[in-house]
This record gives sequence, C-alpha cells and structure tokens, in this order.
Amino acid sequence: MQTNNRHHPFDENLSRFLTQRRIDSFNKVWFLLFLWQRSEYSINRAFAHMATFSDEPTLDETINELESAGLLTVEDGQCSLRRESEIETSLRSMLLTYEDPIARQQLLSRLYRRKAIGDG
Repeated sequence: MQTNNRHHPFDENLSRFLTQRRIDSFNKVWFLLFLWQRSEYSINRAFAHMATFSDEPTLDETINELESAGLLTVEDGQCSLRRESEIETSLRSMLLTYEDPIARQQLLSRLYRRKAIGDG
C-alpha cells in the first residue's frame, strides 16, 4: 500500500531552505543526510572523513560552510546538527526527497543549475 508516494513538483519549502542555508552541493546534501541519520550523536571529523570518502580540504570546507549557515554546531572537533524545528523538518523532507529517484534528480539538478548560474 502506497501512501502519498506521488511524483510532484519539487517542494518549494525545501527549495527555499536550500537557498537560504546555502546548501549548494552534493557534498553538503550528503553530509547533512549522514548527520541526520545519526542525529542523536555528534560525529568527529576523522569519522566523518572516513564515512564520507571526502578529502580533508573538501570535508573541512563543507563543515565550515554548514556551520556558518547555522546548520551545525562544531565543538572540540565534534559536529552535530543544530536542534531547530525548521532544520529537522527540512532535513526530513530532504531525506524523503533523496529516497525517491526522480525527486533526487530534481534536487541535484536544482543544486547544479543554481551553482552554475551563481558561478557565471
């Protein structure tokens, strides 16, 4: 039985969240979802480096940008998601979007299109 599993236009609330919080790369999406799935824990950078397969400069840049966007708390080398309802609601929506192959492509296309326009 499927409930509310319809392909629909990209969620505009999620789109607004991505723009406002400057989530503009696959690395940021992936790292946020990685933390969301472990949200009861804080993750140290060494574990994040191993788990995300990112090189250290890329991971450091991702963490720093997400922290400056108000999404993460970083203390003593430990990263954790900020506990705010907007963040939790948006990440739940992003996870549901990411689990649907068509919606995931829409999400990634928007990120790359926005980045290309912003870089131009």
